[in-house]
Amino acid sequence: MLRECLDSLLAQTRQLDQIIVVDDGSTDDTQETLHAYGAKLKVLRQENAGKAAALNNAIAHNDSDYVWICDDDDIAEIDACAALAGALDAKAEASFSYGRFRRFRDVQGIREVLPMSYWPDRHEETFFLELLERCFVCQFSSMVRRVVYSDVGPFDEALLRSEDYDMILRIARRHHGTYVDMSLFLQRIHAGTRGARGDRFSANQSATKWLAYDRVFLDRMRRELALGELTPPFARSMSTDQRQRAALLQRACIAGRHAMWEECLADLEEASALAPTVQASTDEQAIVKRTLSEPDAVPALIENSALVRQFQAFLTRSEFGRSIADAFADPLFWQIQACITALQPAACWSRLRSLVAFVGAPRVIRHGSILALRRLVPGRPRPKQR
Repeated sequence: MLRECLDSLLAQTRQLDQIIVVDDGSTDDTQETLHAYGAKLKVLRQENAGKAAALNNAIAHNDSDYVWICDDDDIAEIDACAALAGALDAKAEASFSYGRFRRFRDVQGIREVLPMSYWPDRHEETFFLELLERCFVCQFSSMVRRVVYSDVGPFDEALLRSEDYDMILRIARRHHGTYVDMSLFLQRIHAGTRGARGDRFSANQSATKWLAYDRVFLDRMRRELALGELTPPFARSMSTDQRQRAALLQRACIAGRHAMWEECLADLEEASALAPTVQASTDEQAIVKRTLSEPDAVPALIENSALVRQFQAFLTRSEFGRSIADAFADPLFWQIQACITALQPAACWSRLRSLVAFVGAPRVIRHGSILALRRLVPGRPRPKQR
């Protein structure tokens, strides 16, 4: 994997000034592999200290204007450096450039490249807010001016995972980027063991590990961020109470998408208290609808019966709560369909129980009937919602 990554960097249509490889205390044949490249690489070897420490080490030895951080198991698209660096050359006010990527896997000697990654529609307008909800930009698909790291500080070496997500959030909070509309690298999907030496885990544990480490710095950012920094664009010219309610809903959505459910409920309660008799607007409902949209974050809520009851009480207590109930629960419908397709009856049943708790059995039956009808009669007009 390391050789394939390095070969893709050496084949770039815009030559890199230097390639720094940090060997973080390897005990395999990494040194022999690197030795074969000779002077093409600058190799730094350190006692095993984790990825964040390795990145800080590399940046300290970098003397180029731009920094492009590449994971050793992924592959750069041939024009990636030219596109990312060219975007920074052309726009002096941009602190970083970023673009998309594709995933791939090798199965029995056959390479399958999957479609391009998830991408929010309004990322250029609301980059920081979109990034807080979900990390959709990888280090390999971004390039950062070296001076930016002096401004935001080093990678957090206490984080054994998610150090890249923490860093791009810190950068995006204070700096603006420029978008490159193309796939910039191929991200490898593999079943190998991963993680730092003291925290090894299997591929199927990745989501749980990421959520745990994400919470470390998101808790910190939650305390640091003013509500004004979380105000969605549609609310920025509204009254103070309207801006504050929209920002609280945005913060609740961010918390929910990272399985921080107690914090999510607290924000929803505070938003409701501002105007409990005023129904949520269409824009507000759109924010709420994303709160349950991360399947990996949902189990922490729906498997906690006490927490489900608290959300149920909130969604039925006020006119505002009732106005967002359908939007809040909506992602569970398609997650149930996905669980049925994947033959996961336990996951399906737990989501169904929560769905009934949030919106009531009649709504679930009606919506389920509509979905079944669409599948049986393709192209049939959707029944009108009351």
